[in-house]
Parts: sequence; structure tokens; C-alpha cells
Amino acid sequence: MFICSGLSFIPANTYAINFIKYFTFSEKGVLNIWKEKIHAGRVNYRIMQDKNKKFVRADSNGTASGIYYEPKKYNPEFRPYISWKWKVDQFPKKDPEQKETLKDDFAARVYVIFPANIFILSRAIEYIWDDVLEEGTITRSPLSGRIKLFVIRNGKKPDWVTEERNVYQDYLEAFGEEPEDFDDKVGAVAFMTDTDDSQSKARAYFDEMKIGYSAPLFQAKP
Repeated sequence: MFICSGLSFIPANTYAINFIKYFTFSEKGVLNIWKEKIHAGRVNYRIMQDKNKKFVRADSNGTASGIYYEPKKYNPEFRPYISWKWKVDQFPKKDPEQKETLKDDFAARVYVIFPANIFILSRAIEYIWDDVLEEGTITRSPLSGRIKLFVIRNGKKPDWVTEERNVYQDYLEAFGEEPEDFDDKVGAVAFMTDTDDSQSKARAYFDEMKIGYSAPLFQAKP
């Protein structure tokens, strides 16, 4: 069995997998189907290669922008799982004395976005890799109570880390909705590295994003 940074890989043929979308970032021009949202200057997102492996590298220098993909909206109650690989080389230098609204810089985050017809009613989950907040922390964004942060990694790791999340269960935990009241649909998934508040630098890497599948591919390492 292949061990991957805290997760054990289950062979893909264990399940009849049908992804909404699977990105390896090795396809030619793959970033062309991702859109960019600039908040405060442009982060440099580019495809890099190490031996035969290609991935996204994100470099932020006092900037904040994200790249996002918009699948056809789908109900995560039936396709709750997403997974990805990531790694952080450099964290933002945040001043602990800053106000909360000025500490919303993170080396790496993955968004799952639930857009509403009225934009301000949209909700989002952010999966965070930080070097300050403890793993397991769930909190609201300083920008909006409709954005919830799940800190799932803390500190530097020597290797790539694979994550898998049940978005449906995380949504229920974040927003307190019961399954029968769950009307939101996943409308976008995004990567982001940002350092605009701290005016520092950060570098992260992203790869192998699988969006919207019904059964887990991974299990916790014993």
C-alpha cells in the first residue's frame, strides 16, 4: 500500500470513480481553463516540472490573487469528495500584533465556493495551510461570516501532502445546515497564495486536484 503524507492510497479500481473533473496539470495549456481573480496585485501561477511531474507553483510578493475553475454546478451531498496535493516552501511573515483583518494572509488555501444568485449571500469553505493557526482550527474569515476557514495543515513539511475532504460534511459543520435543508451547489474551486496584508513573500505548490466524486479514494493512515 502506498503511503502519502498521512494518508494511505486505496487503488483506484476499488471504486467506479466518476470525477466531475480531474486535473493533473500535465496537460498542455491546462491553466487556460482556469480563471483569475485579482484582489491586490497578481500572484505568479505557473506550471513547473520536476523530472516527469508537472504542477502549479504560486509565488506571492505582497500580492493577492487566486485561480479558479467553474465546473457545472453540482450537489455535494451526492459527490462530496475533493482531493488535491500541495506543498509550502515559504510562509508569509505575519505580525501577531496586527488586527485580525490584517492577518488574512496564507501560504496556501483551497476554496470550495457555493455561489448564490445574490453575490453577497454566497458561501465558501477555505482549507488553509498556515504556520500560526493550529491544525483543526475552524473559524470564520475576518472578511465575512459566510466564509469559513478550516486549518488542515500547520508548519513546513518535507514532502508533498495529499488531502481529501468530504465537502458536504464540512459544510454542515461550518454552517450548521441539516441535509434536508442543504440547497447550495458547488460552483467553483480555487487555489490561492496571498501576502498583501503582510507585504511579505510566500511560495506554494498545487497538483492533482480531483473534484466531485462519491466515494473516498484515501483513508487515514493507521
